[in-house]
Parts: sequence; C-alpha cells; structure tokens
Amino acid sequence: MTTDASETEVVGVGDARMVRTFRVGADGRLFPVNTATAWTTGWNNATCGRGRSHTPPDPDCRCGFYVYADPAYALAQAPARHVMAVVAVHGAMEAGTRGARVNEAKVEAVWLGPRISDDLAAAVQAQYPAVLVYRDRAAMFADLPLTRLPGFKSPRLGEAARRSLRVYLLVFLAVTAVVGALPMHTTTAAPARVALWVAVLAGSAALTLGGVIIRSSMVTFVGITAVAWMVTAESLNNVGAAVYRCLVLLVAAWVGLMWWRAATPGRVIRDARMDSAVRRWRAHLLGPR
Repeated sequence: MTTDASETEVVGVGDARMVRTFRVGADGRLFPVNTATAWTTGWNNATCGRGRSHTPPDPDCRCGFYVYADPAYALAQAPARHVMAVVAVHGAMEAGTRGARVNEAKVEAVWLGPRISDDLAAAVQAQYPAVLVYRDRAAMFADLPLTRLPGFKSPRLGEAARRSLRVYLLVFLAVTAVVGALPMHTTTAAPARVALWVAVLAGSAALTLGGVIIRSSMVTFVGITAVAWMVTAESLNNVGAAVYRCLVLLVAAWVGLMWWRAATPGRVIRDARMDSAVRRWRAHLLGPR
C-alpha cells in the first residue's frame, strides 16, 4: 500500500477489521510478504524495520503493519491469491485511501485457497488455535465484514478485472517478445510491421503509466520491461545487442522467480541475505530516531 502526505492522516481508533495477506511457512506459521518474522497468535506489535526507536506508524517513516480496506488491494501481492486474512487492528493508525498502517493487529480469520494442502491448513490451525480457518473466502468475509473508515476509496480495479489483467499481461508479453526480437531492418521493410512495432511500443509505455496510476508495482515492471525489450539500440553490434537482451531477460526472470516464490505456500521462510544487509546498513547509517 502506498500513500502520500495529501491523503494520509494519523487518527486514533478503537477497533477496526481489515484484510491483508501472508506467506504460509512449512510449519504453518504466517509470515508477512517482505519479512521472515512470523506473526504470533493474539496481538502483534510492529517495530521499525530500519532499527529506529520510534513507535510505528511514525508519520516520517514507512514502518508498521500494512492492512487494506478491500481484498482487491491485497491482490497486488502474490500470496493473496492463495491466502487472505481478516485482521483486527487497534490504536493509532495512519489511514490512507486504500487502507492503513497500524501498530497493533491480530489475525481473526484466515482463508486458505486450493493450493494450501489439508495438512498445511491443519498446521496453520495448530499454530493459531484461536484463529478461524476458512476454505471458502466468501464465507469468511460474510461472517467477518470489513470496517469502512472515512477516506477509504473503492478499488479502481476489482478482483475480476485483476484476473483479466493478468491474462492480458501474459498475452501482451508474448506479442512483445516476438515483435521486439525481430531485426529492425526486417521490421521497417513493410508499413504494417512498422505500425505493429509502434503499437506495441506505445502499449508498453501506456502499460507503464497505467501501472503507476493504479499503484501496481508488477504492472509497472511489466511495462518497463516491455519498453526495454522493444528499444534495443540499432547502434549496438550483435554482441552488444545480445548482452542487452540477456540482461533484460535476466532481470525479468529474477523478478518472476521472486513473485513465484512469494506465492508458493509451505516453503521454509528465511530472511533474504540482501534484505538483512540493507536493514543493518540503514540502521548503522541513519541511527536511532
């Protein structure tokens, strides 16, 4: 969830009910998307991941638990297609248009999709005996409706639209891969091919802009990757062009692998070495606040 100063406000609330997603570890524990610190049963208190001494959610930092007002917002994260949780939040929060950052939260119920095996679902229930475990997502939201706070906005893209968007992205990437791989002298040999090349490049740029507008990092990345694939400079020699394309493919494959790993339930979850190093570096450089 991203917010800006014009649409956030630190407010005090009693209790609210919101939604978020988790990764499910091999032992059934629930992990946030970007950290290897599992939530516990009962209330959880956020700490600053940059090692600062303030209490989340601090207005000058991005720390705190991120929770959403609508399931469609959570679907921007890979695990949400298989795991969604209704969480209770308490105390101060920084509220935005799509959800909030909070300090205190606990899992009340969790929906586990078809990719979660019965054995893994049983492990989740054993780790969180007070949490309601659902296999029917609609039933979970019917039993535990989400809180609507002032300032929350309905998502620009609903869940059905997001599913259609994923299909469109796959088709668009396939077309881009073929058109962008053609040598430029072959492409410019016929007006129809030129028009197709320009259309694909314009579509890539529009996709990048659209991703920024709907605040989807994945859509933005797909658009940027498509643009990079299409605009290989003709001034490069054959070796240079091959290296360039290999770099684009390598970055795209790495991001795709990270997305796939985040969406795969039942893995042993550890802190990424680079993430740990970055957090230590930030804490050393910035110091306590």
